[in-house]
Amino acid sequence: MKKNIFLFNWQEKFLLYEELKKRKKAFAEKYGIDNIFEFKSNEINVWEIFNAIFSGGLFVSKKLIIIFGIPKDTDTDNKITESKYTEFETKFMNNFESIPDDVIICFVSFTPDKRIKLYKFLSENITLKNYEKLKESELRNFIKQKLGDSIWTEEIQYFIELVGDDLFFISNEINKLSFFAREKNTKISKKIIDEVVYPKAVINSFTILDNMFFDKKRTLDLLQNIQDNWWDNFQFLWMLYWGLKAVIQIIDFVERGIKESKTIAEKLKLHPFVVAKNMKIIDKLITKKDNIKNMFEKLIMLDYNIKTWKVPQEIFWLEIKNIIISI
Repeated sequence: MKKNIFLFNWQEKFLLYEELKKRKKAFAEKYGIDNIFEFKSNEINVWEIFNAIFSGGLFVSKKLIIIFGIPKDTDTDNKITESKYTEFETKFMNNFESIPDDVIICFVSFTPDKRIKLYKFLSENITLKNYEKLKESELRNFIKQKLGDSIWTEEIQYFIELVGDDLFFISNEINKLSFFAREKNTKISKKIIDEVVYPKAVINSFTILDNMFFDKKRTLDLLQNIQDNWWDNFQFLWMLYWGLKAVIQIIDFVERGIKESKTIAEKLKLHPFVVAKNMKIIDKLITKKDNIKNMFEKLIMLDYNIKTWKVPQEIFWLEIKNIIISI
């Protein structure tokens, strides 16, 4: 059992990244940032990894090596090619006993395939760091720790109902609430939450819009995730409809020569975040203008057909997917 090698098998990605951040900070302060090597799944180079593991340091022998995508991850955002994976697996297992104790290795695989040889080998020979998603009571405690006495228990529950359980999103919204409460020197009320926080459904619709006309596979994967998490059909439809309408209006302003985000936001009564987000890709959106309008019209018709019983609500998500595929 090697105590200097770890596998981070965390479904809660936010906590994983927070743990890695703490480890990197502590290591850098003690041994220097130049002795930290990080390999993302989309840029794996097997030779470079093993060179980092076995090459000698100039002044210190301690090294921290972080490797994403190994063992084989079923998470689509953390995959490496089959050839590179096979090459790494063979070389790692053959050289395992020779890995110096001064070299700390952290493998990062969110949902590893537990059937594969390397996972079974690691589970028997290294330290596993396995954490599930936070339970609701743990989530409430997390929010309370971040916001302290500026928020009551009832408002915490309201906040969770609004934003969901994604800690990346929650952390971002907590920062906004914390800043607001500090600047205004006030407790966080439901009214303040409504004014400051973006509901998860809004962010989901923006994420869909970001990918809809440029990456259909990614869009369909996102939709499936939203469907699996039981988002309200009509709430999601309304948010998507609202988002498309905002995009169409922004395109109209830009084509009329009005390109200042602040001006557009004021005239359309939109949050600056919405306008700024779309202005970053406005050229691409303009090329897809006809598709966007077509999508907008089809969503209106879907809403009408469901409410008039022409289309059963049970096939809502299938209809949404069919619309996306067809545009």
